[in-house]
Amino acid sequence: TSSMGSYIAQAQASIRDIVERIVASEKSEVRFSLVAYRDHPPQDNTWVTKVFPFTGSVSLMRSNLDQLSAHGGGD
Repeated sequence: TSSMGSYIAQAQASIRDIVERIVASEKSEVRFSLVAYRDHPPQDNTWVTKVFPFTGSVSLMRSNLDQLSAHGGGD
C-alpha cells in the first residue's frame, strides 16, 4: 500500500547497495534475480509474485528494481 512507500524505497536502496558491493568484491561472473511480492484484495486478479529472471547486467537489475512501487491500500 501507499503507506509502505518509504519502506519499499529503503529496501530498494539497500538492494542496490548490496548488488554494487557484490559486483565490486567478486572476481567472477555474478548473476542476480528478483522476486517481488505483494498482497492485494481478493477481487484483484493481478500478480501476487513477480519473478524477474536471472541477469548478469547490473543496469537491468536496477531497472527491474525501479519498476516496483507502492500504491493503493486503504483496507
